[in-house]
Amino acid sequence: MSRMIYRLVLSLVTALLLTACVNTVDNMKLAAQEKFRQTLAYHFTRQFGKGIGVVVQGLAAQGGFLDNPLVRILLPPPVGLVIDVARDFQQNPRAVLLESLMNHAAEQAVPGAGPILQTLITEISAGDSTNLFAAGKTAATDYLREKAGGAVYDALLPVVAQDLAASGAVEIYAELLKAHEATALVTGMADGEAPPVAADELDDYVTRKTVDGLFRMLGDRETLIRDGISNMEQGSL
Repeated sequence: MSRMIYRLVLSLVTALLLTACVNTVDNMKLAAQEKFRQTLAYHFTRQFGKGIGVVVQGLAAQGGFLDNPLVRILLPPPVGLVIDVARDFQQNPRAVLLESLMNHAAEQAVPGAGPILQTLITEISAGDSTNLFAAGKTAATDYLREKAGGAVYDALLPVVAQDLAASGAVEIYAELLKAHEATALVTGMADGEAPPVAADELDDYVTRKTVDGLFRMLGDRETLIRDGISNMEQGSL
């Protein structure tokens, strides 16, 4: 009888030890996987921080906005739309000049966004970094826009306003706007046509488009970084 009890106890102890070993291995595996994810998230955050500088520098270069169809700032609607539909844009040197000046103002202003975004990315906690890395393709960009979009706009607006005023862009837009309004008086506004952007609101329009373009390019950069890290992760499996 004692021998049978001994065997039962031994079997029980063996089973418990095996279970403990399996649990230990599973826990170690989970811990290793979590550590790997944290490492990838850290690498992603660092790369994205560098990407902010690359994006800002690219947009601030000559033609950074004007020569990039993804972020090029067009004349405010409906003025720009009317000129374009009439196929008169290239034949209208004032319109061509205005568009160039608007994009130049964006290129001059966008460096002001760099320090704001860089500061925010360095303040992201390890936990938030891991969560952002595990989220969607542009999660970090969306996070930056939500947290700092307003601050970026406020930083860029004075630079845009000063550049537009100094270059004569506001006066040129006022001329085009006056011509559009004169035409609208004769032909009437199209159905559903929104009121045109006022001349004294051109700086707001250009600044908003600058901010939109900046985060559009940051989102594209983030996607590229994620794709590279994803390839790295797959290669480690």
